[in-house]
Amino acid sequence: MTFGAIMPRMSVLSVLSDLPPIRKSAVFECLAAGAQARTTVVTPNRRLAQELVRAFDATRVAAGLQAWEAADIIPFNAFVERCWEAATYSDRAAPLPSLLSTAQEQALWEEVIAASRWSGELLAPARTAAQCQDAWKLAQAWRIDGALEVFPGNDDALAFAEWARAYLKRAGGDIDAARLPDAVAGLLANDALPKPQTLVVYGFEILPPQSGEFLRACAAQGVTVAVCRIEREAVTPVRVMRASATEELETAACWARTRLEQAHARFSADDPDAPFVYPRIGVVVPDLQQRRREVQRVFSRVMAPAWTLPGGTSTAPALPFNLSLGMPLIDFPIVHAALAVLALAMGEIDFTLLSRLLRSPFIGGAQSECTR
Repeated sequence: MTFGAIMPRMSVLSVLSDLPPIRKSAVFECLAAGAQARTTVVTPNRRLAQELVRAFDATRVAAGLQAWEAADIIPFNAFVERCWEAATYSDRAAPLPSLLSTAQEQALWEEVIAASRWSGELLAPARTAAQCQDAWKLAQAWRIDGALEVFPGNDDALAFAEWARAYLKRAGGDIDAARLPDAVAGLLANDALPKPQTLVVYGFEILPPQSGEFLRACAAQGVTVAVCRIEREAVTPVRVMRASATEELETAACWARTRLEQAHARFSADDPDAPFVYPRIGVVVPDLQQRRREVQRVFSRVMAPAWTLPGGTSTAPALPFNLSLGMPLIDFPIVHAALAVLALAMGEIDFTLLSRLLRSPFIGGAQSECTR
């Protein structure tokens, strides 16, 4: 049996068109006013929030300032969590249920799956639990959590519907991240919960119904909610097809290097003595989490060949690109060794893991005992 995240198949009317528009320059003016303006900007993800902070700081530097109040620019989910924490620790707020962490949610899903009639048919229960977390977030965001109870589906849909019921029962009165916006929306009427005067929705293409209802709840409590869209340039899209995913990566890397070399040639022609400013080139890889090492290898080979040579990582200059997704903590050698030591202390471990641990340079005496 295989299980995949359940994607919503429905058309919804975005609430973005109902919000008053605001230009990016006006947003920066509100942020420049500091705490008096009480302006908060929410973005779809953390990377866009960081980029908007960098752009705002650049305007402050260009204005000749040496110090200024930090802009309140955070991802939408972080804003919801901040509101929940403010209500939780407020002296005037009523006691609230606990917010489950990601690890606690994962553990609950694993317990539910292990106790179900489908457990014997799964090859990777932990992976299935992670997919259930994603599907549960989608179901809550798009208001389709009860659809599987009404409409017939395949075994995957039936299994998820059964697990979702058991998950809610095991969670009890606790709140998870998927249902947090609904919980916070019910608390906005409480004066103990601090709210911004202006809430700017920046960079969203479409809002799920859950997020839209949260913004409406904010507006109902006197918060001015506005939308700021990313300014786009006129471009001509070109479609290029390759025989494999690896060839697609290589083509994208060659394209990025060509763009980089062309920009360097133009920059050098204009002012040869000025330091080169790298152009902003983006490559989107949908499954970056699973292909991070392959992407790193291909782009390093194309854009910085010296890195592929022995010892190149210590002698070659810094890579001219960065990956938005960091490495998992367990992929760092010192962390992997520490976890292996803990596993060994608790009992028997795999022979391959033990062999790697004995050759690890992070164990005491590794240098003096390596030749014995």
